[in-house]
Amino acid sequence: MGGGGNLLAAHLVQILVVAGFVSVTMGTLFFLLHKLKLLRISSEEEMAGMDMTSHGGLAYVYTDDSDLKSGFMVSKTGPPPV
Repeated sequence: MGGGGNLLAAHLVQILVVAGFVSVTMGTLFFLLHKLKLLRISSEEEMAGMDMTSHGGLAYVYTDDSDLKSGFMVSKTGPPPV
């Protein structure tokens, strides 16, 4: 396709510049999030699950085999049994 080594070198420089830019910007962002304690949730929330504690609902519908009636699946809407 042409271009030779100069085009290849230009592409390699472009890859390095993009990787450097992303590393600096995302490294700074994650460092600030870590220092502001916004990167992780508390261990209590982690154990309870973020569905109910942070999002106010369940992510999945829990069903039993006993809920199958006439070929239709009946879903429960409450929290899962503990």
